[in-house]
Amino acid sequence: MSAKSVKPWRSNALQCTQKRPPMPSRLHPEDQKRVDQYLASPVHQVERRPFRVWILIALVVGSVVGLGLLSRLLAQLVAV
Repeated sequence: MSAKSVKPWRSNALQCTQKRPPMPSRLHPEDQKRVDQYLASPVHQVERRPFRVWILIALVVGSVVGLGLLSRLLAQLVAV
């Protein structure tokens, strides 16, 4: 994927998933080795789907609209 085809709002997400050079460690070498072994275990290598903000927005809008319609229905039933 070329840099020009990346949308601005997606570039930050792509940067998070790209491999970065290792940061200098402030741990002792033996402690850093234990941390690296722990993080390299299969439990921490789970592939996740990218976060989709539009699904979250749709759920929030749908919930607000649904609850608004329910409140109008209840108001009409009580006013009868």
